Amino acid sequence: MKLSIIIPVYNEKDFVRRCLDSVYSNNDVEVIVVDDGSDDGSSEIIAEYADRFKVIKMTQTPLGVSWARNVGMNVAQGDYITFLDSDDKMSEGGIGSMLSVVGTGFDVIQFNHWRQENEMRAARFFNNAGWYAKDNLPQKWVLVWNKIYRREFLIENAIYFPWNIRFEEDCIFNLRCLAHTDKIVHYSTATVIKHNDNKNSICHTVTREDIFGITSELTALLKEGQEPELERIIRHRIGQHWESRNAKRLFGGGQ
Repeated sequence: MKLSIIIPVYNEKDFVRRCLDSVYSNNDVEVIVVDDGSDDGSSEIIAEYADRFKVIKMTQTPLGVSWARNVGMNVAQGDYITFLDSDDKMSEGGIGSMLSVVGTGFDVIQFNHWRQENEMRAARFFNNAGWYAKDNLPQKWVLVWNKIYRREFLIENAIYFPWNIRFEEDCIFNLRCLAHTDKIVHYSTATVIKHNDNKNSICHTVTREDIFGITSELTALLKEGQEPELERIIRHRIGQHWESRNAKRLFGGGQ
């Protein structure tokens, strides 16, 4: 087993079939679908794939994407782990691109992705290939679904998603990775994810509690005592959240 693909699902009946059809499992690929108590028909669609993928049905009370990803990580057997959101899909050849580098031994490897905003317009994010130190991180370093992670690295350093927040949990996960590895390696030639800008996703429905929650998690990381470069990144991230459109919308100072 070389690569585990973890797909959390909650009420994505309009997208989940497209997502699951974009992945495959074989001796080198393990697909883990975690159904977080969907009640919109997604569960029935997922059940159709139970003979192909490992399907985990969580409690009927939705616990959130962090719980679902952590559950998937707990059962994953691959040398590397990646995450795929159920409203996105894997690019053609994306899994092959990931498998081509799983034997390199790097802790975190990032790839390119497409961002599909609507049927008529798409933007592509690029990075130059190579090493990125903490003072020069690649674009979209905060995302988890454009990366693969060495599973033993995550286990050895007890890196997991924060259970108590639903917004920017990927930021906390990657900052925890950066606390234990010096660099991210980026493969610019491979585009592995086609990302759908879903207007119903959490990032478009941010609440006051979400802003307070991510601030609390980032502050807790600071209190753990980080090296100066990582501390700078965390403090900058806190500032970004309180200067964001969401914060201005929720607390005043903007539309």
